[in-house]
Amino acid sequence: MLKNELKRAFTNKGMLLAILLGQGINLYYIYSLLVQFREKEKNIAQIGEKVGIELYMQISRNTPFDIWIIGHMCQALVLFMYFLPIIATLPYAASYASEKKNGYVKNVIYREGRGRYKINKMIASFISGGTAVVSVLIVNLMWCFTCMPMKMPVACSNAPLADARTMLGVMYYDHPFLYCGLYIVMAFIFAGTISLVSILISELTTNIFTVTLFPFLVLMVLNTLLIEDKGYYLPMQFLRASNSGYKLYLVPLIAVIIIPISVLLFVVCGKKKDIL
Repeated sequence: MLKNELKRAFTNKGMLLAILLGQGINLYYIYSLLVQFREKEKNIAQIGEKVGIELYMQISRNTPFDIWIIGHMCQALVLFMYFLPIIATLPYAASYASEKKNGYVKNVIYREGRGRYKINKMIASFISGGTAVVSVLIVNLMWCFTCMPMKMPVACSNAPLADARTMLGVMYYDHPFLYCGLYIVMAFIFAGTISLVSILISELTTNIFTVTLFPFLVLMVLNTLLIEDKGYYLPMQFLRASNSGYKLYLVPLIAVIIIPISVLLFVVCGKKKDIL
């Protein structure tokens, strides 16, 4: 049953739309990056040989890790963080609402059992949502390696990804791939947790748009309320790799709170509706 759920989660139009949306953001980021490089080349040619060489040396100290999309505040990062909930929920979070609407749930529950069906549904939604989001980060990092020479990070970079004075900053300079992997795992967990929230909302409504967009709307409201004084509690901040792990503990904390609650309410809630 789980195998079938995972197959359906990764081979549907929702996953395709999520991938296209994420890679569209990637293309925009790479385009803007190339435009910046082109402008810097023009500046080097115009400002004179001596100053131009100094500017070139600053640029050349950057590494592929330093220009990763979640490393620095830019328009592409803002777009990615705003659309992250939608990318996470598009693949499979609304599948339960759709199956409730067409009556498929009753047939599956009769054959497989309600608890097993719902647990498998949550696992497939969590994995597919997390995969859709981290695919953006992984492909973007690969793009960065094509735009910059392969070099290990150094503390004298013009715009280093992490602060060497922090604990995770030390990890970045000693083990940059491990550092990037940590943020990819955190993004996976956060995206998967968001998808579970949408599945939970499916118990209240079978409207596909409401289920898919609910986490996006919640984060928009939180962004409006917290941006002034508590902005560091927003994904825009604690998922940014350039923050050297600042508030990164919020990701496992959110997961530890939301996942058990979602599992409990989703499996227990709506029991009478499922068997009617």
